[in-house]
Amino acid sequence: MGDIVLEAEALTRHYPVARGPFRQPALLKALDGASFTLSKRRTLAVVGESGCGKSTLARLVTMIEEPTSGSLRIDGMEIAGAGNDALRRLRPKVQIVFQDPYGSLNPRQKIGRILEEPLLVNHRAAKAERRNLAEAMMRNVGLRPEHYDRYPHMFSGGQRQRIAVARALMLDPDILVLDEPVSALDMSIQAQVLNLLADLQEKHDLAYLFISHDLSVVRHIADELMVMYLGKPVEQGPRDEIFSAPRHPYTRALLSATPSVDPAKRHERIVLKGELPSPINPPAGCAFEPRCPLAFARCKTEAPRLEARGQVMVSCHAVSDLSSAVADNPAGSKGAA
Repeated sequence: MGDIVLEAEALTRHYPVARGPFRQPALLKALDGASFTLSKRRTLAVVGESGCGKSTLARLVTMIEEPTSGSLRIDGMEIAGAGNDALRRLRPKVQIVFQDPYGSLNPRQKIGRILEEPLLVNHRAAKAERRNLAEAMMRNVGLRPEHYDRYPHMFSGGQRQRIAVARALMLDPDILVLDEPVSALDMSIQAQVLNLLADLQEKHDLAYLFISHDLSVVRHIADELMVMYLGKPVEQGPRDEIFSAPRHPYTRALLSATPSVDPAKRHERIVLKGELPSPINPPAGCAFEPRCPLAFARCKTEAPRLEARGQVMVSCHAVSDLSSAVADNPAGSKGAA
């Protein structure tokens, strides 16, 4: 499994939301209880619809924000309550690559300057050494040294994302947070960038937190999978276990919408009715109940807990108590298509 570089336990991030001058602020539970570990040379993929808490999790792991509660340890050091000096030492260990290679690079800076900037900000290396390190990293990601003096607009989308990856690696981090890193790229370029990320992971002993909504991409890069819904993990475990036998009805719906050229891997499409509930006013019981094809009476009043089912953790009453589900809902379907 490799050395553990990050541990999260019951991680939450809540935001107060103003509701007018004479009302108490509401509480938006953007992330509500995520637990996982990250190890060197391993990739944890976090998937789910927009609004499920993926980006909030990325902000916590990159130490842009502090958790409301729970524990987040990087290299064994607790982040919550850590002082500025400790955070300053830890931040270089976690770097992020954003979704949009066009918007994440300063158009007024040459590529060499963009790559050297992390070294400059962190007071690492003299001027000549910074250039040598930048050119070496460019070769590392498949760019040529003559690209050093060019501007971002002179590169393709795939090349720009290579530059973004190179910039993230300049401080020799332990963890890369990859926030939809290939979703803005053409399919053929996606494969090249994913192959590059796999090679760099092995070469630099990197741990990846890979955030995506595209399960066809996740299938090729993830070791572990965490499926989130309305701020909570609903299923997590080894990639192959979840892809071959998804337990949670939300995971099944996501997988059924994933295209496949292999007829044996195609699933009958499950269409979820309704919209994602508001994180300010979630359902009283299971957050997925209003859209769930397996929901029964217990789901309306009692929130399920994440429990082990073999190698996979699942948060679903229908999975943990299938006999009750059949008794309460003999048809076994509500909203499947």
